[in-house]
Amino acid sequence: MGCSYTGFGAIDPKNFDLTTMVYLVIWVVVGGTGSFWGPIIGLIAMTFFFEWTRQFLAWRPVFFGGILILFLIFLPDGLDGLIKRVWQRLAAGKES
Repeated sequence: MGCSYTGFGAIDPKNFDLTTMVYLVIWVVVGGTGSFWGPIIGLIAMTFFFEWTRQFLAWRPVFFGGILILFLIFLPDGLDGLIKRVWQRLAAGKES
């Protein structure tokens, strides 16, 4: 009866190296910072991209840096903002 898990986890500053922090920032920027769902959307999207670029391991930082710059310039609200704008246009199109 009860839970059989007896292991304890620990948070260590070594777990949060520069690469991990950069990935966290990219997830948030890609997803959008204005909502709860934005970073989750960014995590899902970038996880697919992360797996897709597995064969280009040496180029992955370049890809992620380029994505970060493009999103900051062209989609500052992230994917969440893009989804909301598309949804609003579709709703406005149905009203007319």
